[in-house]
Amino acid sequence: MAIVPCGNGDYLVDMGQAMTGWFEIRLPDQASLDALRVRLEAAGAALEAQEGGLLTQDPAQNQILLTVQG
Repeated sequence: MAIVPCGNGDYLVDMGQAMTGWFEIRLPDQASLDALRVRLEAAGAALEAQEGGLLTQDPAQNQILLTVQG
């Protein structure tokens, strides 16, 4: 896995190959999670509230748990 800067302040996670299952992305604070929620909703991503975060999925159907560090 590699985290690749996009040049606009955003980053992409390059998994190198398709994976199955799930992974977690920990954001630095609640404001970052809230901002990401807005961006994902605007993109039409399915989101499900989970205790401590949000659950979504990538195009390969891998589950992604978005949480706040701490």
